[in-house]
Amino acid sequence: MAFSFDPYSRSSQPTRAILKVVDGGAKDDFIFPMNPNEISREDMPQYVDINIAESDSSPKFGDDIPYFSQWVRNKPGDLHLGFRLYARGDNDVEKDLACLDRLMQKDGRLGHPPDLIYRYGKRADIVRITAKMVKEILHTADGRVQQADVKLTLKILRPVRM
Repeated sequence: MAFSFDPYSRSSQPTRAILKVVDGGAKDDFIFPMNPNEISREDMPQYVDINIAESDSSPKFGDDIPYFSQWVRNKPGDLHLGFRLYARGDNDVEKDLACLDRLMQKDGRLGHPPDLIYRYGKRADIVRITAKMVKEILHTADGRVQQADVKLTLKILRPVRM
């Protein structure tokens, strides 16, 4: 990858995270700088409202028949990441951005984008990229992206047992 440590980052030491295709080789790996303050996880249990039968309700409720919420399942959660890609001199981060694009494309044999292993620190999850936003900050003289803030939304399919 073309990135190097960003001197404007809040972190004094760059840490690394990896997105790796589950059944892929090292050429498919996307290794990127990560600031642990930029990770958020969103878990969304699914509930369904169930009405109580009118015959089971008390007359005190009148026309407002009560209902209760019943847990159905835990839906896959979302993982939101933010990181900066940064290159020095005449280098750029175009290959890094293209790698992310490839990881979001439909795999011809699977019919959907590839499952990825997201690993940061001691935690790992099998994920798919569902959204990407790139804010281009610096460009080279010929217009190539030299610095970009990237925000990814990953759908957590399941945790990886380590």
